[in-house]
Amino acid sequence: MKMSHARWALLGLGMTALLVTSCGSSSSKTTTGTTTASSAGGSSSAASQSSQGTVLTQAKFVARADAICARAKVRRKQIKVKNSVELELALPQAAAYQRLESIEFSKLTPPASMASDWHQIVADSQTITATIVKLYEGARANEPTSAGTPLWNTLSKSSEQIQSIARRNGLRACLLVP
Repeated sequence: MKMSHARWALLGLGMTALLVTSCGSSSSKTTTGTTTASSAGGSSSAASQSSQGTVLTQAKFVARADAICARAKVRRKQIKVKNSVELELALPQAAAYQRLESIEFSKLTPPASMASDWHQIVADSQTITATIVKLYEGARANEPTSAGTPLWNTLSKSSEQIQSIARRNGLRACLLVP
């Protein structure tokens, strides 16, 4: 399957957005992943409900959330893209990493003062995962470049919301720019 230069440029732009979504950025770009989009997207029922565990103090909650974000940064740095062929292959691996992050987020029980914000971070993280899968499927189906634009907008909006909430709640490791 051949993709136009414009489509690869859009996919590259999206991959860049992907690498900086949610918890932190990566100066390196991605891929050697072999995960498929369907397994990366998977069922999000485990990630859609917050754990009903012990409510954490704000300090412990922030420390645990920042640890999740720090691990996510390390995972994203493992993804390497050297050319346009590898770029498309990076999306499933990126989706798998994002899904893992969403699941880890959903297991935390925030203090009441942060519950609404945390629920939004979990929802946005899940949205990012689903959007990455859709981008991959679109690239594989050789969809027109313009079809990806609403998806990039979704990635951007979700990422911006996470950044705003992270900043407001002192989640330093989750910020793109501390």
